[in-house]
Amino acid sequence: MEGDIDGMESRLDAATDLILLGDPDKPDAQYFYSDSFIHMQRGMAYRHARQWGKAVRALEHGLKGFDTKTMESEWATWYLAELAWSYAGIGEPEKASTLAQRVMNVGKGTPGSRLVAYMRDLYQAMDRRFPGKA
Repeated sequence: MEGDIDGMESRLDAATDLILLGDPDKPDAQYFYSDSFIHMQRGMAYRHARQWGKAVRALEHGLKGFDTKTMESEWATWYLAELAWSYAGIGEPEKASTLAQRVMNVGKGTPGSRLVAYMRDLYQAMDRRFPGKA
């Protein structure tokens, strides 16, 4: 992904088109693929490709489409975790830390969650890059 951003974006666009077409044989299986979900998946791809600004924009856009109750779930909180990493990537450790704390709260309240370890990794990375600001 890091070496071919245009190719990645082209494939993400193609995947979005396919998702929007849906499967007429399984219409109930499509409920999960909302516009918000598509943006968040794109944001994760950008985050993994270290396209931090694009990741922030896509994740924020996607997260706006989720209601408060959904955002309290562990699965949705993973997108907040990705957004925290993305904010650290663009050099905004304060925003990253604020989001990471929200993620930690959900992770600590969810038995077996990997969110806490994921945010500890973020704090360590931020402490190396932004000493005293994580």
